[in-house]
Amino acid sequence: MMNHPIVQALWRQRNAIAACGRDLFRGTETIEELAAIFRTPQAQEFCLRHDFPTIETWRELAKEHDIARFGIYVDAGHVELRNEPFITLVGQTTAELSYDELKRHNVLLLHGARATVEASAWAVVFVSEGAGCEVVKNAKDRAKVL
Repeated sequence: MMNHPIVQALWRQRNAIAACGRDLFRGTETIEELAAIFRTPQAQEFCLRHDFPTIETWRELAKEHDIARFGIYVDAGHVELRNEPFITLVGQTTAELSYDELKRHNVLLLHGARATVEASAWAVVFVSEGAGCEVVKNAKDRAKVL
C-alpha cells in the first residue's frame, strides 16, 4: 500500500523510466527514507541518468515538506552552506558551498541548479551535475573537488 501522493508519483515515474530503478524505490517510503535514498550513489546516478524525478515533483515535494532539513534545496534562490556532508540543489537554486573539513562531501545538482564549490585544507568534495547545471570548482591546499 502506498502512503504519500508524492512518493506514489516518484514510484510511477521510476516505473515509466527504467527497470534499473526498481531496486531503489518501492513506492512505500516515508519522506525521511526518500531523503536517505537520494543520498546513495546508486540513486544519484539514476537521477542524473534519467533526469529523475521531474522538476514538478521536486517542487511539489519541497512545497509540502521541509526537505531543506535533509540538505535538499529546491528553487531556494541563493544559499550559502558550509561543510554539509550531502547537498542536493534543484531548479532555481544558486549555492556558495565551502568545505574545509577532513571528510567526504557530496553535492548533486539537478534541473539547472548552480553552485560555486570552495574546498580547502583536506576536504574532498564529489560533485555530480545534471544537464543544464553549472558548477565552479575551486580547491586549494590539499583539498580535492571531483
